[in-house]
Amino acid sequence: MDSNHITVVYKWTAQPGKLEELASIYRNVTDAMEANEPGAEAVHI
Repeated sequence: MDSNHITVVYKWTAQPGKLEELASIYRNVTDAMEANEPGAEAVHI
């Protein structure tokens, strides 16, 4: 194997009235992923 590329896709659906709460959680998760995987090619929100 020549590379260690992994693609992970998450799809979260907010309950009615919970969009901001879910968006905040997702931002925190994304920030943690970027901090824990400094060599990652891309982390998208």
